[in-house]
Amino acid sequence: MNPSSKPMEPQGPWHITKIGIALAAYQPDPIYFEQQLKSIQDQTFSNWNCWITLDSPLSDLKNLPILKPFFEDPRFIWSQNPSRLGHKKNFEHAMNLAAADPAVDAIACSDQDDIWYPEKLGVSAGELEKRGRLSLVHCDMHILTENKTINTETAWIIENRGIYNNSTESLIIRNLVAGCAMLIDANIVRRWRQIPNDFEYHDHWYAVIASTLGGAHPIEKPLYAYRQHSSNVVGVSPFKGVLHLTNEERSFELILQKTRTAALKTTAQSEACRKQLLLKKGALPASKWKRTFRFLALYCTYHSSDKPFARACLARAIGTALSPPITQIVS
Repeated sequence: MNPSSKPMEPQGPWHITKIGIALAAYQPDPIYFEQQLKSIQDQTFSNWNCWITLDSPLSDLKNLPILKPFFEDPRFIWSQNPSRLGHKKNFEHAMNLAAADPAVDAIACSDQDDIWYPEKLGVSAGELEKRGRLSLVHCDMHILTENKTINTETAWIIENRGIYNNSTESLIIRNLVAGCAMLIDANIVRRWRQIPNDFEYHDHWYAVIASTLGGAHPIEKPLYAYRQHSSNVVGVSPFKGVLHLTNEERSFELILQKTRTAALKTTAQSEACRKQLLLKKGALPASKWKRTFRFLALYCTYHSSDKPFARACLARAIGTALSPPITQIVS
């Protein structure tokens, strides 16, 4: 998992000429899949290749008439994984395939059932060029429900997402970047090819890396429709308040369990960043009580300006105070 010794590309102005799209799929619904692939095919930025890595049989899709145009389009590169990799590792594999093409300047990730607006790649590429090398940009999204209705409010509004609270420390605690919304300098993927075990999602890991380099920058515009349904790996949830609890969560045992789980996960991710990125600044304190007080300080700082983040910090403060020492959870 250590980064390669190959030097990074220099910072500064650049021009994105080719984009690699990493699309990790598993038993895609043919109708939804056709809509996603057609929306990629219709991008105004047309110099791309899309690496489709399947965690399910490719033969299930090859003979479907609805998908024939995409097997005939040479920009789509299809492969079936020898064994099932799972969501994170499948995206890791697809991103590495895209990064292996030396002509690819930037990498986008695609879910199997969203709908991209025609300008998604073009606008994202323009914004990434402005930010410079070793950066990441990510856009807002509309919500596409199963009855095909696109909500007028965007995901960032629904979640009250604090998109400018994007320091390394903040991103370790709470990820702001949706994988299917991001475009990242391909050289970041080339250097950090593997995602640490302590990170559950590819987008979280690469958002943190980018924050230590050129930054993880928001595009305040919805550039695609995210399909929300019962089988989403991660969905969009409305923010209901710092202290809001569902009826099921109003037991001390469940609150204790959830806060401890969140605290342990964040601590492990912080330590992974310290090791993999050699962080001098941005990682959380190793000491349990210093970490607890840091979470509490962040809660107080952001209680007014970024309530979802404040909620995440409060939960981790409680969980950290009630968790075992770091030496028991981090090797």
